[in-house]
Amino acid sequence: MKRRKFKKAVLNHCYQRTSDHGVLFYTIRDHLVFFSIFCTTAGRYHVKVLKLVQMPDHIHHSTLASSMAELSGFIRDYTSIFAKEYNTSFHRKGPLFEQRYGNSLKISDKAVRTNLLYLDNNPVERKLVTKPEDYRFNYLAYAANNHPFSQKIRLRYASMPLRRALKQVKNLEAEGRYLTYQLITKMFDSLSDPIEKDQ
Repeated sequence: MKRRKFKKAVLNHCYQRTSDHGVLFYTIRDHLVFFSIFCTTAGRYHVKVLKLVQMPDHIHHSTLASSMAELSGFIRDYTSIFAKEYNTSFHRKGPLFEQRYGNSLKISDKAVRTNLLYLDNNPVERKLVTKPEDYRFNYLAYAANNHPFSQKIRLRYASMPLRRALKQVKNLEAEGRYLTYQLITKMFDSLSDPIEKDQ
């Protein structure tokens, strides 16, 4: 097996596909559970994520880590946690991701810029959107707006179930815990207003 290259404080472009090369994210719940697990695990391993893109059939991210062990542990943990959640939710068995993730170092400033632009533009190249900022799951639009794909949440007008859901998300974040399929389904099912579900 080819040995991975690693340099401290050098950008790593990492990418993963499903074990069967099929679709990974079918619904917004799939995206949100993965995102929550990914971010929580990044915090535990103290890795710095410059970019994450969740494509329908693969994921890739550009990440800084202090060691190869830190980077590998981060990827191992978020993939195994998400696979367990995913398999339990969809009553499936077996590995969800390919065993070995791909990675490449981006050392020069130009290589870093090119890599970040490549990730942002991946949804455009795949013809999912016409502009990178129109894709929800490269998170580019959130740089300029906290609510780019829904109406802004105004708590005094929000329903009690939405307020409870938001409080629960904040509590989980403060405790370093992630959203599960069971929890996010319960949250969505408690909301009757489609606008609030989108929020």
